[in-house]
Amino acid sequence: WNSPDFAKWERIAFSPVGSCFAAAAWDRVDRSCVFDLNAPEEFWHVPARQSKCAAFSPDGGQIAVAWMDDGLLYDWRTQTKIRRFRGHSNTLSDLAFSPDGRKLATVSHDRKLRLWDIESGSEDYTIVAHGDWVRSVAFAADGWSLLTSGDDGVVRIWHTETGQMLLELPDE
Repeated sequence: WNSPDFAKWERIAFSPVGSCFAAAAWDRVDRSCVFDLNAPEEFWHVPARQSKCAAFSPDGGQIAVAWMDDGLLYDWRTQTKIRRFRGHSNTLSDLAFSPDGRKLATVSHDRKLRLWDIESGSEDYTIVAHGDWVRSVAFAADGWSLLTSGDDGVVRIWHTETGQMLLELPDE
């Protein structure tokens, strides 16, 4: 795909429904993109700034992207912003939807994991998850636990409801 102002993509994510995928790039100043494999010449410039991550909701109707330190949630079909998730104090490095689509987990270079309620936009909790930048986050398929990894070389598993650490897997 030859999008204008071609950039190096940081992260890509397929929609669980349909033929679309999102691409985020740190060096794009003002957007990420959603591409449709059925119409590769057409794409949506998702408003995002210095975005390192993008994720589709489980039903494929919403997309979350980073806007520097914040997460933005869009209805990607109508291309309208639904909500902004504010709270991190450094670059958002990853985000993930819960399997039921009700929660959004965000991690940042500020070493924190934050869990958000999609409907209300409220924050469930904040955890200092790692001793250095947190790079990635993922929900387990059952939605009961979250995984994080960071530049400290550790993978941690967290209980989704309580935020309690369940397991730590150090880099050996």
